[in-house]
Amino acid sequence: MRIRWLVGIVVLILVAAGVAWALLGSNPRRTASSAGQPTGIGEGGTVTFAGGEPSGFNPNTSKDNGTFVQNVVGNVYPSVFRTHPDLSVRLDSELMDGAELTAERPQTVTYRIRGDAVWSDGTPISAADFVYFWEQQNGTIEDNDVASTAGYQDIGGVTGSADGKTVTVRFDRPFADWQACSPTSFPPTTCGSSRAAGTPGSTAVPSGSRRAAPSGSPGTTGKRA
Repeated sequence: MRIRWLVGIVVLILVAAGVAWALLGSNPRRTASSAGQPTGIGEGGTVTFAGGEPSGFNPNTSKDNGTFVQNVVGNVYPSVFRTHPDLSVRLDSELMDGAELTAERPQTVTYRIRGDAVWSDGTPISAADFVYFWEQQNGTIEDNDVASTAGYQDIGGVTGSADGKTVTVRFDRPFADWQACSPTSFPPTTCGSSRAAGTPGSTAVPSGSRRAAPSGSPGTTGKRA
């Protein structure tokens, strides 16, 4: 009789535990941020990353091309295209109005920068920034540390027009994965106070200081030497 009584108690405990798990498991505890309050991202603030000490903040160099640096600066510097969690590659509409392959012979890509796209100090992001980035990445600067010249070394010229808000990139050799080597804007400020001091690898990040003048004013053309 006592054994039956003990078995009944155990069964009741198991049933109660199962009911509690079903209720709590299907309705996880709500945090303060999700309990009826909007969770939109506001301007400013601080983001903290857990990880090692970064080697620098220029992921376009072999020195700073590690995963940790990529994670930190991936959403800091502007990019023509971004890879999303589903691995799709999409235009960054906060920076660009468009980026299309507009000719095949020679291969030509036309980028249209948003009119309101600016650096943190208010300086417009322009074709001159694209020219600067391409010149840094194409392998023509002796002893310049770059993570890869793939695609950039195939570009023959980068031309700005429409007050620097349209960029035309002409390839000397076809490069199928042109989206991967789009001359992503990178602030010359992070590379030194002048183009002569422009070896990528500085640990500076975009700030309110005026950036250094790139290779040409909007509307000029960068060409391979």
